[in-house]
Amino acid sequence: MLCYGDNGGEIDISISGGVGPYSYLWSNQSTTQDIEKVPAGNYGVEIRDANGCFHRMEATITQPTQLNVQIETLENIVCFGELKGAIDINVSGGVEPYEFSWSNGATTEDILDVSAGSYTVTVIDALGCMQTISANIKQPPALRARIADEKHLACSGDSNGAIFIDVIGGVKPYTFNLNNS
Repeated sequence: MLCYGDNGGEIDISISGGVGPYSYLWSNQSTTQDIEKVPAGNYGVEIRDANGCFHRMEATITQPTQLNVQIETLENIVCFGELKGAIDINVSGGVEPYEFSWSNGATTEDILDVSAGSYTVTVIDALGCMQTISANIKQPPALRARIADEKHLACSGDSNGAIFIDVIGGVKPYTFNLNNS
């Protein structure tokens, strides 16, 4: 298994002919027959036998593209306490298929109809390479209103009564609907 950027590459060579013992000199200065735990790239090896005869070989260790996970869209909660948050992620690179593991237990690519809070997703590709990303779904404070004061009518038929309301939370501007009946 070799994920993007890992040092998990290996080159295993087989030797036939010539006269043993053999000596090896790799382009990364290794002197063993095989190399392992190396990054992706081009490698050359010169193999010499006991008579000084040599053979040169080249090999390339490849790697998949980098697994990349990004937040495509994030939907915050409009009204306090609703379960209408959503996170849509975009995954590219690595090797498909992908597996998804969200902090809320979901195993889908995206999550819908969730509450406010912090969410983390780990994406694992077919090689076991993984990337984790987090997002925070926000919500406004709870909307609260209370009658702060009342001004009662002094005489029947007056129209100078009043109700004073204190409002906190929610999202401004507020709209008031007064029922005059």
